[in-house]
Order: sequence, then structure tokens, then C-alpha cells
Amino acid sequence: MKKKRIDKAKIIVAFLLLLGVSIVADMTKVEQIKDGRIERETLNGEEKRLQLELDIEEIIENYEYSFEVLPANPTKEEAEAYFEKTIAEIDKDFEGIKTDVPLREVYFDGIVKVKWSFQPFGLVDSEGKVYVEKLQEEETTITTQATLVCGAYERIYTFPFLLKAPELTEAEQLLQEIDGWLETQMEQEGSTQIQLPTELNGIPLEWSEKKEYITPQILLLEVLALVMLGVVSKRKRIAEEKKQLGEMEKDYPDIVSQLSLLLGAGMTTRQAWNRIASQYRFKRKNDMIMERMVYESILRMNRRLTEGESERVAYQQFTEEIPASCYHKLIRILLGNLEKGTQGICIRLEEESRLAFEKRILQAKKQGEEASTKMMMPLMLMMMIVMGIVMMPALIGFQL
Repeated sequence: MKKKRIDKAKIIVAFLLLLGVSIVADMTKVEQIKDGRIERETLNGEEKRLQLELDIEEIIENYEYSFEVLPANPTKEEAEAYFEKTIAEIDKDFEGIKTDVPLREVYFDGIVKVKWSFQPFGLVDSEGKVYVEKLQEEETTITTQATLVCGAYERIYTFPFLLKAPELTEAEQLLQEIDGWLETQMEQEGSTQIQLPTELNGIPLEWSEKKEYITPQILLLEVLALVMLGVVSKRKRIAEEKKQLGEMEKDYPDIVSQLSLLLGAGMTTRQAWNRIASQYRFKRKNDMIMERMVYESILRMNRRLTEGESERVAYQQFTEEIPASCYHKLIRILLGNLEKGTQGICIRLEEESRLAFEKRILQAKKQGEEASTKMMMPLMLMMMIVMGIVMMPALIGFQL
């Protein structure tokens, strides 16, 4: 009952917090219209969408009007100043180029936008990659045209830069010649075959088809699958053993209590085990309970006792079947009864029954606390979702 009250209190606190956040968001919402004017972003600002309500007397009422508020446009003087700064930055970027061309599409946080083009065509692409294999000479002059745009103003800046072909190693030079050979073969009209070169510059070339085998990959996947199956099977077995052990420990207080009651009524241990086994067999036959591992072992132990096997041997086989330590303790008590007689065994069993029930209560409390802890995560997730839904309009308002 106390736990339910705590859960209710947590839910109430969560709802009050959400209500408080929504009130604060509404109170702190920034007004976009001041004296009939809307503030625009500066040159490097971003455009924003504004949601307004329009009322026109006797014509329109509560009309939802939305439009894009663009950043402020630069004056001609401002645009010219930014063009000069951008040209200086471009000259700095193109200083001493040896590999790919460093292209930037925006300068000064987007105030100036740049479009690029190069001549001769095909040596430099739109991303600045240089195709050195297409260079016909060691040094080639590339004419670059940069179209600068700032607001409504535009300037074209044209400048040349020198592109040097890199010094190739013998292997790179041979590969480049092979590329040229194959390109020539491709350009032949009506040819349905490609002749691979067998010699270049007096160096023989050997060609072979690269074979890719999938057998090693399939074998690796099968090994990984077997390992995963083994891991999953082991985890499943451990979980099953843990579950069975928990069921055994859960049945322990009832078994000890029944033994104490039957032995206190004057029965022998054999008669007590027979009575417990008979009751379980009757309930199972009538589908009153599910199969329990401990009681199944008790049935087998009782069958061995009925067939004349000694209690010591029957108890030993019982402990081999049941791994729970609490039953080993019970068997030690019963073996002590065989050596010392029945005097005091009922008292010991009653004490063991009391301790077992107390242990079960502690386990039940622990399981309840674990269940409560597991429920906190879904509750927190739900709370975050609700807070996000409530705060989203306020965040959008701040951005606008």
C-alpha cells in the first residue's frame, strides 16, 4: 500500500513539474512584433519563418499568416568591402598549390557565396580535384573564374594559377601508359575486343584475372554463427538454471514446513516423504499445479525408499540432483536424525522453516524493489517525451 502511495506521489510531482515548465515557457516567450515592426537578422544571419495572426475588420478574422523573414540585404558599399576581403582570401587559398584545389563555396559565415569554373575544361572538377593524369605538359596554366555573390550584388573575379605535373615513379609512369593504351583501345570504333598490352618500353607485362573466393567468407560466417549460437545457448542455459534454482529455493519453506508438521505428528521420515510425494502426485494428476523439479526429485527419492534403499543413499542421490544449498542443509539435519535419533529434530525443522520463510520474504522485497527500479526508466522516458512536446513551441519561438 505504501509503495502505491509513493508511485502516485511521483506521478503527481512529474505532472506538476511539466505544468511548471509549460507556464515558464509561455511567460518567457519572446514577442516578435514590436511597434508594428519585425527585427531581421544581420548579413550572416539565417532566415526564419514567422507565424502571425491577421485580423481585418469584417473581412478576415484570426487568419494564420506565415512568411519567411530573410536576413538584411547589404548596401553596395558593404558588398564591395566583402568582395575585396573575399578576393584576398581566395588569393591566399591558391598560393603555392601542388595538389587539389582548395575550393570554398562560402566566405565570412555565408555573407559571400562563390561559384567556380575552370579552363581548360576537365582538368579540375567542381570539388577542386585535379586530374594530373590528363595534364599534357609538365606545367599548365589554369584560368579560374570565381563568381562572388553578396546579397543582390555580384562580381566576377578571374585569375590564373600554375599547375605542375608531379614527378612520377617508374611504376606510376608505367601505369599511366597502360591507362592511355586501354583508353585508345576503348576509342576504336566497331571493336568488340580489347587487346591488353604484353610489353611497354621493353618491359614484359603479365596479366591474370583476379579470383575472389567466397568459401573463406562463408566459412568465417559459419564459424561466427556457431560461436554466437554457443554463446546464446550458454546464456539461455544459465538463465534456465538460475530460474530453476529460484523455483527450488521458493519451494524450500513449504517442504520444510510440511516435514516439521508431519514429523511433529508422529510420522517417521520415510512416512513423511511418502505423504509429501503422494500429495504432489495427486495434484499433478489433476492438473492442480505445474511440474516442480524439487518435488519430482522427492518422488524419485520416495520410490527408492519404498523399494528398500537406505535413507543415507537416497539422500545422497537427492542432493546430487538438487544443486540448491538449502536442501543440502536440510539433508544434513535429517542425516543427523539418523545418528542421534528423533529427539530435537522437530525443533530444528521449525527453526529452519522460520528462517526459510524470512528469507523468502526478503527475496520478495528485493524482487519488488527491482521491479520498481525497472519501471522508473519507462516513466522517465514518458516524462521526457511529454516535456519535449510541451517545450517544443517555446524553443521554436526562441529561435524565431
